[in-house]
Amino acid sequence: MKIQSIDKPIWIFPLVTFRVVFGFAGLLGVLRFWHLGWIADQYIEPGFHFHYQGFEWVEPLPASGMYLVFFVQAFSAIGIMLGAWYRISAFAYFVTFTYVELIDKAYYLNHYYFVSLAAFLLMFSHAHHFFSVDVWRKPSLKSLKVPAFEIWILMALIGIVYTYAGLAKINSAWLLDAQPLALWLPPHYDMPLLGSLMRLEFTPYLFSWAGMIFDSTIVAWLLWNRSRPFAYIVLVLFHVVTGYLFPIGMFPTIMSLIVLIFFSAKWHLKWQKEFISKARMCVATAQVHVPTAQVRVPTKLKSDAQFGLQIPWQRLKLLLFAFFLLFQLMFPWRYLLYPGNLFWTEDGYRFSWRVMLVEKLGHIDFYVQENGDSQKKLVYLNEWLNNQQIKQMSFQPDMILEFAHHMSHVFSSNGIPAKISAECYVTMNGKPGKLYFDPEMNLAEIPKWTPGYKWLLP
Repeated sequence: MKIQSIDKPIWIFPLVTFRVVFGFAGLLGVLRFWHLGWIADQYIEPGFHFHYQGFEWVEPLPASGMYLVFFVQAFSAIGIMLGAWYRISAFAYFVTFTYVELIDKAYYLNHYYFVSLAAFLLMFSHAHHFFSVDVWRKPSLKSLKVPAFEIWILMALIGIVYTYAGLAKINSAWLLDAQPLALWLPPHYDMPLLGSLMRLEFTPYLFSWAGMIFDSTIVAWLLWNRSRPFAYIVLVLFHVVTGYLFPIGMFPTIMSLIVLIFFSAKWHLKWQKEFISKARMCVATAQVHVPTAQVRVPTKLKSDAQFGLQIPWQRLKLLLFAFFLLFQLMFPWRYLLYPGNLFWTEDGYRFSWRVMLVEKLGHIDFYVQENGDSQKKLVYLNEWLNNQQIKQMSFQPDMILEFAHHMSHVFSSNGIPAKISAECYVTMNGKPGKLYFDPEMNLAEIPKWTPGYKWLLP
């Protein structure tokens, strides 16, 4: 793939495809949430939600409000897909999706973070200037070119996701011990076709090394014209297999669709012209007149000089994207600022594209001791949290502290905070469970956002 000047006008067609498939995937995600009943299970029924630092003010709306949020999210996803009232749709989708994800970090997933970032970038793009309802409504909006950085920033974001996931797999547990795949593959011994392969001793090592190499290099193969078609086939097969083996939700579908942006402008234009041609036939059949200027596309790509592209604030937007990209490159490395084992303390773990790197489980029992009470009382967690919240809290230090502070506040009397202690055992990659922290310490006395390395046992 040729390297363009970052603000040079280039063909819009890959960006248009990204817009369409992103909106389609967003709509599927909302329908999936609604169908599985997760709106109520995750955001309405729990009596407590785990917050991100700095976003403690984000709380769920009442039931009707939460359903309205997802309703708006669904229609804004459709708006992005169709390029209809695009600016409003892109803004509404970014706000509603990000709001939902900020309500409770117990449901954090890397691809949710990716969707928020991509939605943010789409708000500032001109992805609706071709093959869109907006162009049909206002033909003067039509443009066949956009600044190169509007496409390259999305490709760079995808590259960060894959490459950082690959770099994170370069560790002894993943490559030398084949963990956690050695634990995850045995339940699939009976699967069709691949079941016999799963039983082989070297299979976890094969999958571990293949996963690391795939994540680390797939973007390079997608960038090279000659290898791109084969790389895409490998990518789809990889995501089909991982999606079948592991419960990772919409991630395989999303990534298999959005990487189409790496294909050439001619490739994208081919299917877009085909779709427009069929749409014109349908319009003709319905005997509805649509001016051809609204759907006409070039039969061949013309020289850059024949297309003027006037984009207000282009340089300012370029500066914004540069800061965005720099932040995405640097932020995942913040874990280096903390001592200790990253997988144990989880200091700097989130938002760093560490995908399925460790099998970590915990069991925790909270105890409350109110003022003047000599006996500790067990807290029944299922009265406060759902199963997913309990599972995630049991091995994530910041969530343990936040819940302890909440319990102390609830059970405080006469202005004296209740003592909150907990007995917690955590296991990683199938090793025997270890005590996570001193069960006698008062968790409510530890500042809420204290890094794990300062109070967890080694």
